[in-house]
Amino acid sequence: MLTNTETWTLEKLTRPHTSKPFNPDIANTFFRAGKIESWGHGIEKMLRACEADGLPKPAYEDEGIGLTLKFLTHLPPQLNETPASAKSSGKSSGKIVVLMQEQATISIPEIAAKLGLTTRAIEKQIRQLKADGVIHRVGPAKGGHWKVIQS
Repeated sequence: MLTNTETWTLEKLTRPHTSKPFNPDIANTFFRAGKIESWGHGIEKMLRACEADGLPKPAYEDEGIGLTLKFLTHLPPQLNETPASAKSSGKSSGKIVVLMQEQATISIPEIAAKLGLTTRAIEKQIRQLKADGVIHRVGPAKGGHWKVIQS
């Protein structure tokens, strides 16, 4: 377990590790208020979100008293020219369609869990699939179902 006095390194942060909040009382308060889902998964979630959105991993800088993460929110021109992000999006959206064909009542959190992506990434893919006329939502979020228009 990493404690407050141990050095956080990129290697330690990006591999599975236990997490101990600096102030457990504050962490528990935020958890009970629904402001955080859990602690100890932040780095993993950030890396998955970057990958799902086709963005590069954040850059880490050691500031002496802590680490700073820098996110590129827009791809540099040379990365925009490569189709890798489009390919991964296409693969994800195809998997989403297959899951909806298999289970029309599947929820966004269930899709996210099955694909190992964030719900935000799934919502983004679903918006695009709707815009492209591939899928349609019939009924409300609770009690409704997905209709696949095009495979």
